[in-house]
Amino acid sequence: MKEACNLENLFNLVVNSLKEIANLDDVKILRKLICVGAYGALVMKENKNGLNKNGLCIHLQTSIAPYMIPNHCMTHRLNLAYKIVSTHTCVAKMEELIDEVYAYFSKSSKRNVEFQ
Repeated sequence: MKEACNLENLFNLVVNSLKEIANLDDVKILRKLICVGAYGALVMKENKNGLNKNGLCIHLQTSIAPYMIPNHCMTHRLNLAYKIVSTHTCVAKMEELIDEVYAYFSKSSKRNVEFQ
C-alpha cells in the first residue's frame, strides 16, 4: 500500500480492486464476496472476545457484503501453532532428526534409491 495501512485505506483498496480488476459492481460484490481470508491482525478482523468491531472483515460485512464469512488464514494459523510447539524439547529433537535423515539421503543418489 502506498498510503497508511489503516482500516479505511484497506477497505478502499479491497473494494476498488474488486470493482476494477474483477469488474464487479456493488450488487455483484454483495452476491459474490462470500469469504475473506485474513491473517488475524486487529485491522483485518475482530478479536477473540468481539470487542474490536473495526476490522476490515467486519467493515466489509456491514458495508457491502453482509453474507461474507471472515476466515483466519489457515497457513498463518498453522505457522503460529508451529512456533508454539517448536519450543518444546521433544519437537525440536524430532525436527533435528528429520533434518539429519533428509541430509543423509539427499546427498547421495545411491542412498536415495535405497531409501525409496
